[in-house]
Amino acid sequence: MTSQTKKFIGIDDIRGVRLSCTGCDAVLTLPIDKEIQVSRLLVCPHCQRPWLRLPEGVSAEVAVKQCIDALRTMGSILKGQQFNGFSLALEIPPDEKE
Repeated sequence: MTSQTKKFIGIDDIRGVRLSCTGCDAVLTLPIDKEIQVSRLLVCPHCQRPWLRLPEGVSAEVAVKQCIDALRTMGSILKGQQFNGFSLALEIPPDEKE
């Protein structure tokens, strides 16, 4: 017999976004219920390694801001009970230990 386990997280379970530096392993967790100054995330606050904007000018600022805003908006919509005909969850990978 084959068995498969899937894990999901509801939008209302998401409390924040976490950035982890691949250079120095510093971790920064930001709550999504507060305003996030995305422009302050251009580089790691510890080692200054580029995060959201690369030296050649390529930027992920707008995409990160849109992602956070979308999570907030979806959470508000679902809490409002207006759209109670469905629930929404994101599938996440199982723990590596499993």
